[in-house]
Amino acid sequence: QVFPSQDPLDRADFNAVEYINALFPTEQSLANIDEVVNKIRLKIRRLDDNIRTVVRGQTNVGQDGRQSCCC
Repeated sequence: QVFPSQDPLDRADFNAVEYINALFPTEQSLANIDEVVNKIRLKIRRLDDNIRTVVRGQTNVGQDGRQSCCC
């Protein structure tokens, strides 16, 4: 674990059924499924952006290291 997280998806004992039941405790709450799916998609997009940023940063650091090497 790199960063502390309160997100239930990050828990070692994550249970998908319990998570879904918490999101949709009643049949009526399923009416909000589009909103929940959109929030999850947004979270995925943010994570993808963060991953891309980190990968680019690592690539740039590696390139800078090779350029400064005086072999």
